[in-house]
Amino acid sequence: MADPNHVGAEVRAKIAAVWPEILDAVAECRLTLEQAAAQIAGVGIRSVQRYARSTPGAREQLDDALTDGAELMVARIPSLILDTADARRARVLAEFAWKIAASRDPKRFGDRSRVTMEVRTLDLTRIVTAAAARLAAVQAGRVIEAEVLAPALSELL
Repeated sequence: MADPNHVGAEVRAKIAAVWPEILDAVAECRLTLEQAAAQIAGVGIRSVQRYARSTPGAREQLDDALTDGAELMVARIPSLILDTADARRARVLAEFAWKIAASRDPKRFGDRSRVTMEVRTLDLTRIVTAAAARLAAVQAGRVIEAEVLAPALSELL
């Protein structure tokens, strides 16, 4: 079976030669990763993704560039809104920019649904034992009362 991260030597050399430019274009939000792959390296996005996965340190560099781009994209939203005359278009563009930022850096810009689970244990052994003892005492008292009352009732009837 072929290695899914394999990048040919020629394609690897093309990407390696322009890797810093690709990272800068993505971090500065000038180009998407797909556009940077095509316009700067002349390869497809899959080749750039494979290069990033198979080259030591490249994946981290790409993740950092995407995160930097997310921060810059969010910082540009106010000016994007102010520079767009149509309010509906401005809203759509702002939401689009925010969604891209959230996909690049979900911890900071993603939806804020967080779940915290705290488990505490409580030993109910003593409580259950005491309740069982009380129940037994009550039941014992009823039995005694019934035994005492039963003959007295039978005499009355």
